[in-house]
Formats: sequence, C-alpha cells, structure tokens
Amino acid sequence: MTEREYRDYSDTELHELKRDLEKFQRAKIREKHASVDPDDTRIAGEHSVRVGKLLAEIEHEFATRREERRNRRLSQDRAAGFHPYQFTIPDVRPLLPLDGSSAAPIAHLEAWVFHWAIGQLGNGLIVQRADGVRGLLTRMDGVRRA
Repeated sequence: MTEREYRDYSDTELHELKRDLEKFQRAKIREKHASVDPDDTRIAGEHSVRVGKLLAEIEHEFATRREERRNRRLSQDRAAGFHPYQFTIPDVRPLLPLDGSSAAPIAHLEAWVFHWAIGQLGNGLIVQRADGVRGLLTRMDGVRRA
C-alpha cells in the first residue's frame, strides 16, 4: 500500500488494519520460533519485515492526521479571533493530549512559570511549553494572563 491509499481509510478502519497486522505479526513470530525448517524461518522473517513496514506506514498516517487536525483547530482559533498570550498558574497542572487519545497527562505545567496559550479547545486552552510540547490545559482556575 502507498501513503495515498491510506488516505481512503477512516480512522476506525486504520485502527482495525493495524490491529490485524499486529496479530499477523505475532502469529508469524510464534511460527518462526516453533519452526524447525530453516525455509519457514526465512519466510516468517520476510513477513515480519513487511508487516513492520506496513505498521510504520500506518503510524505515520496517524501522525499526519493528528498534525492536520491540530493545524485545523489552530486555524479555526485564529479565524475566530483567538490571539496567543502568556499566562501563569498557581500550581502544577497536567497537560493532556490534544487528540483526546488518553486521559493520562503527556506533560505537566510548572507553577509560576510563563506558558503560551496558543488556542482554545472547548473550555480548555491549547498550551505550548517552552520545550515545544503542546497539550490541553483543562483546569482553568487561577490562570493569570501576563
């Protein structure tokens, strides 16, 4: 498959394809270790390499789609009149992933340090830390604009 063909898949279909490829890869690895015939091991190894490349292509497609969604959100924020600003918070707060893929924080914002608000998403702020990490700040109490 080519990158262009992945564009035709929905996110759900890509997740299913990825899951099926990972199952196939695990099955081939089991076959490889259970195999006595060297030819079977070579074939299983070739499949594993091909599947690994397909999985990498799918991950690349997911990353591309996440970046496109993020850029669309930022463009919409700018079009809606959002202007980036710096702010501080009184305590350490979690920074959540922008795509909502997890409730686990990807980073934390330090207290009394200036951070950039670069957009708004729902009731939260899209924040960029000094190291370039971007995420969603959902707890807004005590936010002080610079």
